[in-house]
Amino acid sequence: MSTNIEILLQAGVPGEVGATGASGNLSPNWATDTEYLLNQICIYGGMLYRCTNAHTSSSSFESANFEQVPAIAPMLLLSISAAQTIDIAQRNSFIKLTATEEYTITMPTPVDYGGAFFDIWNSSDYVITLSSVGFYGPYGSSATTLTIAAGVSIKIISDGANWIAVSMSS
Repeated sequence: MSTNIEILLQAGVPGEVGATGASGNLSPNWATDTEYLLNQICIYGGMLYRCTNAHTSSSSFESANFEQVPAIAPMLLLSISAAQTIDIAQRNSFIKLTATEEYTITMPTPVDYGGAFFDIWNSSDYVITLSSVGFYGPYGSSATTLTIAAGVSIKIISDGANWIAVSMSS
């Protein structure tokens, strides 16, 4: 029997890719007039930066408010717009979901890949579903699907047996 985990999230969770602006939209890329929270991650000039001073951005990137996040390994940036299966070789990547309708992404098995992760941002106006052998949500609930509402960003990490939703924001 397949069950869903509905993602109900609080805006501005530190450490998430993206920033929550006045409009409430997430953007993984640095943007003007956007509220950045302490430890929030954004992309500027193709590099990852962590916010070191909570602030609202001005018309230009202010390096005094950010520090570059060192890359341990190259991070894939994937854009997905229709149903497909993700290969485990694409692990440790950022996935931007776009859509003109709802669809399902089949995630690779997390078995034997402890520590593998995916940062996933649903930039669309539609609900996107992830499917896999197992997901665990923020309260220990388990399911074979995970529903990502429009505008929501999540991080899932393999514990070697299941995907664990460890951080979420909207």
